[in-house]
Amino acid sequence: MSGGATPKVTGNYYSDEGGVPFLRVQNIAEMGIKLDDVKFIKPGIHETMLKRSQLKKDDLVFTILGKPGTVSVVPDNFEVDISQNSVRFHLKK
Repeated sequence: MSGGATPKVTGNYYSDEGGVPFLRVQNIAEMGIKLDDVKFIKPGIHETMLKRSQLKKDDLVFTILGKPGTVSVVPDNFEVDISQNSVRFHLKK
């Protein structure tokens, strides 16, 4: 289990378009991950500052604030980071 992380709003962390999707509580739903109204993180921040909040295929992502307990399964070929309001469970085979 690992918690997400959120870069400060001030700073050069976010991208208007492109980059790596940054999932917030409103993007995590019982029917899957929704990418409408998604924010983007610059790739360099994804690979450094947010390395521990990266999701992998079949991870379970749970919201802990906002809509506590909502869970989604991460699909294949889906590179994203999660905010500090979510946690991920990585299941080992």
